[in-house]
Amino acid sequence: MNSLASRMPLEHRLAWAQDPNCGCLAFVAAERGIRTRMVPFRRRWKEPKTPWLEMRIGRRFYMVRRAAIVYRESVPFGRWRHVNGKTVHVTSDKAASAEILRMAGCSVASSRSFRPSERDAAIAHFEASGTEVCLKPVHGWAGLNVFPAIRDRAGFGRAFDVIAASGDDVFVETHLSGDVVRFIFVAGRLVGTRIVRPGAVTGDGRSTVAELIAAENAWIASKNVPSWGMIEVPLREPEVLARQGLDLSSIPDAGRYVPLSLVSNISKGGRSIGEPPDVHPSYAGEAKRAVDAFPGLAITALDVMVADCRTPAAAGNHWIMDVNSAPGIATFHFVHEGRPAEVADAVIDWLLAGGPARRT
Repeated sequence: MNSLASRMPLEHRLAWAQDPNCGCLAFVAAERGIRTRMVPFRRRWKEPKTPWLEMRIGRRFYMVRRAAIVYRESVPFGRWRHVNGKTVHVTSDKAASAEILRMAGCSVASSRSFRPSERDAAIAHFEASGTEVCLKPVHGWAGLNVFPAIRDRAGFGRAFDVIAASGDDVFVETHLSGDVVRFIFVAGRLVGTRIVRPGAVTGDGRSTVAELIAAENAWIASKNVPSWGMIEVPLREPEVLARQGLDLSSIPDAGRYVPLSLVSNISKGGRSIGEPPDVHPSYAGEAKRAVDAFPGLAITALDVMVADCRTPAAAGNHWIMDVNSAPGIATFHFVHEGRPAEVADAVIDWLLAGGPARRT
């Protein structure tokens, strides 16, 4: 079968620019003869109605928005349930997820969470750790308000205040370096692997960093892929350039690789590599072990920080960073390099085969 990226017409891709994950599922559903439509919907009475993709498969209605999938039986007063059941309440809490992974014997970074009122205790913890740390919201998603490689008290305080102002608890973990490998599973089966590297440019010996960024963004725009983001200027992390002795006006030597961020996020200009051949298969096994620690996870993705993808998994060379119960799928279909994974096909085929186990 040809990849979804090659099967999907450009007009369909652009029509779903606001929600490319739904676009991928809608396209595959139509190929399988499933009728779909967009309808206003809310899961809870206090929420405003927003557009969701509706699919009816067998005796169930499925609703999809931004990679979250809920369903109900086509019976009077049927309840809406997440395809991952109540496990979503655990995976949405980074502190709880880390503790479960730790108890299951999985490799995780040293971490601790703090309430917004515990600023002084958090700073004391950071100073006692003697290492760089990463701060993020305990219930964060999509890479929002993530502050990596914090190395001084002032920077820690600023990051803490931003997260605390959002009303969330603050998750503090040891900053780690390596490649972020994402493994996505459907019904316990690995269906896709990709690496995302932070936004970067490569010097040509003539152009400034600003000019190289403009050229990179022009290339991204020319591809018309809604799930790809551009590199923001001014940079969200200007200190990354400063640590390399550069700024936007610098002219890097030809061939010099210049990272622009410490966060691996496609929506912020990160580069994805689909089905990377250099990832040792043992890391997929570690990811599967982590998935098994959360009973009921049907569709999930795990981010694993790997020091060197070519070497087998061992203690101290990889860490489970995140367990996602509503993972984006469009970025597996539309990769910057490498081979796409047909995740939407796997999801729709699983739903056609029965989907989540019937609950009583």
